[in-house]
Amino acid sequence: MEQIKQKEKKREPIDEVYYFRDGKEFRITENDEGLLSIVVKDGDKIIIDFERLLADGYKFVAEPYVRRLEQETGKKIWSDWQVDQNYKLVELGHFDGVEDILGLLHEIGHMHLDQNSKEQKIIKRITEKYQAYSKAHRFSWDEGLIAHKVIARQESVRERRAWAYAVEVMKNFKHLYGLDIKEVFPSFESLKIYINDALSSYREHYENLVSLDPNFEDELRRLFDKPNK
Repeated sequence: MEQIKQKEKKREPIDEVYYFRDGKEFRITENDEGLLSIVVKDGDKIIIDFERLLADGYKFVAEPYVRRLEQETGKKIWSDWQVDQNYKLVELGHFDGVEDILGLLHEIGHMHLDQNSKEQKIIKRITEKYQAYSKAHRFSWDEGLIAHKVIARQESVRERRAWAYAVEVMKNFKHLYGLDIKEVFPSFESLKIYINDALSSYREHYENLVSLDPNFEDELRRLFDKPNK
C-alpha cells in the first residue's frame, strides 16, 4: 500500500488584529526573532503598549524564540501561554479576540506577583522533595496525594491573585484609555466562562479552584462589579 506523506504545515508568524466596537484595534505582531509587539491602536495612534507593563528584562515571545533557546540550553522551556521566570519570558501563542487581553494581563499578573512569593517557594520545595523521594522510591501513594493537594492549594492562591490583577487592570483601562471591560465581558458569567476555558486547557477548572479557595469567585465578582474610577 502506498504511504501518503503529509507535509508538515509551516508555522506562520503571528500577525493578528481584532477590533473593539468603536473601531480600536488590538494588534499582535511577531518579528523575525520571535519577539511579540502587543498594542491597542486608535487609528494610527498607539494608546496601549503592553510592553510597558512588563517588569525589567522581560519579553513577550512566540514559539520560535523559545525553540532556539531550547536548542542553546538543551532544556525544555516552551509552553503555550506561561511565564518563565528563569529566562524572563512571557510565552504566548495565538490570540482569539479582544477577550484575550484578559488572558494576557493574567500572565503579566503571574510575572509580577509570583516571583519569590510564599506560594511559589512552597510549590518549589514540595516538588523538589517529591521528585527526589520518588527517585529513591521513598514516597508512598498517600504522601504523593497529600503533596498534590498542598500544591493545588498554593496554585489556587496564585491563580486567584493573577486573575484579580487582570480584572482590576482591565477595569482601569476605561478611565485611562476608554476601553470598557464590560464591552468584552457583558456579565460576570461571561467572565467566568472565559476563565474556566483558560484554566481547563492547562491547569484546573474554575470550579476546582473555587472549591479549594471559596473566596476566589467572590473577589473576582467584587472587582468586576466595582464602579470604574
